[in-house]
Amino acid sequence: GDFKPMIIYLLLVGLIFFYQKLDRAKIVVVLLSALCLSAGFELLVEDYKFDSYARQVNDTLFPLPPFDSTTVAPLVEEKDEEIYTPNKPLELSIINNSLTSVYERSKVYPTIAVVQLKYLEKLFFPYVLQHNYGFNSIPIVTWSDWKVWLSILIHLLLLLYAVVRIFKRDPIAFGILFYVITISVYSNIVMLAPDTMAERFLFISSIGFSMALVFFLGGLLKVDFSKPLTSGRNALFLGILAVLLIAYSMRTFIRNMDWKNNVTLATNTVKFAKNNALIHANYAAEWMHFFEQEPNNPDYAHIPEQSTKAYERAIEIHPEYFNAMTDLGIAYLKWGKLKKAGTVFHKAYTISPKNPLPNYYLGLVGFSAERYPDGINQFEESLRKYEKMGKENFVNDEVYRQLFMFLARCYYKIGSLDQASKVLYHATNEIKVENMFLILLGKMYADAGDYTKAIQTLEEALRINPNSRDAVQQLSDYYFQLGDDANAQKYQNMLK
Repeated sequence: GDFKPMIIYLLLVGLIFFYQKLDRAKIVVVLLSALCLSAGFELLVEDYKFDSYARQVNDTLFPLPPFDSTTVAPLVEEKDEEIYTPNKPLELSIINNSLTSVYERSKVYPTIAVVQLKYLEKLFFPYVLQHNYGFNSIPIVTWSDWKVWLSILIHLLLLLYAVVRIFKRDPIAFGILFYVITISVYSNIVMLAPDTMAERFLFISSIGFSMALVFFLGGLLKVDFSKPLTSGRNALFLGILAVLLIAYSMRTFIRNMDWKNNVTLATNTVKFAKNNALIHANYAAEWMHFFEQEPNNPDYAHIPEQSTKAYERAIEIHPEYFNAMTDLGIAYLKWGKLKKAGTVFHKAYTISPKNPLPNYYLGLVGFSAERYPDGINQFEESLRKYEKMGKENFVNDEVYRQLFMFLARCYYKIGSLDQASKVLYHATNEIKVENMFLILLGKMYADAGDYTKAIQTLEEALRINPNSRDAVQQLSDYYFQLGDDANAQKYQNMLK
């Protein structure tokens, strides 16, 4: 299990237990100020939905004659990380947390210090917000960077104040320690966090910050918490709190509009994240998905070029960004730019030579260019890699299934229907609950004019899945071609 929450609870319970003698008036102010200001900081949560957003399915249709309903398997970063663990591309870790690629302490700790400074910056000035701070939003730095020493100085002074004053039941010290304890779990010091930095990690920590800020202002204005907040200096203090609450709430409201949908989020974030590879890739993927819904709309004609530039920028930021390369290659495939697609997939292959995906996509390039022997070589190489990685783990993987389909089509295109049949029967034995391979084989037999074999194959497919409408429709059509109207009508009635 995850022990990070347990650490937080233990430290916070200990801190609160130590501070239990806080008088009631201060407790009320602590709670009210924390609730009010932390409401303004809710925009910093940026919700864990981003984890699914950043890795969501990039569904694409890739029409390949004569089988015009073929679906190119989706590219999902999360799925890649699960499936291709034996040889997962480097970016699956570094793309979210740049520190995973750094092993020198002379770079790790200075970078962590800069990140902690940025957290404080976001708390005080949450103007520029982005849902991801992965590679390379926060560059790796060394001890020579002045921001490192500024961060160390600020945090040492805060900790020194907190340690000294906590014994005097100082609420500012309590707020500082609350902040430090809760943010430390994601500081990358004890263990690597999921991201280099994330605004959502500040959600709980912002309560401690709000608490310390309120009592700091109260001390600055010499507020007497034992008196009504509407009298004298207390009224001025209350007014300042109101201004802060309104300002942070307005920023929250404006930021919420960015989160209207994935397209608005990507569009409003990419302009501030000029060096973030993942955000550029997500921006490209979201606009491509948007374009595919209305590809003939003249108002969207600029989107392919716009998305291409964003993918290229992502790869420029991180030259080994495997998923951005494969996504860009698929985009080139759909637009018929086969040479560019091949170049991109070859580069992906050099990055991850044991991964079956580059060979699969290079096979698609060969198929689309009608270089069927090349396609066969690439598809078979991809299958060999799947087998080495444990093919039983991939029976539900769409790429693995499509691999058999395209390999069989390549053999069919060069006139080797027998070899295509072997491939599709092998796929049926591998994935026993799926009849799509036999449906394709039946169509191949029918296209070759052998309706008898087509019917036999489709009846096998129907035994695997009696509810397959595709198999039933084709059986009806092929019996009609043979002049068997009775059986043709029988299967036609099954569709009603």
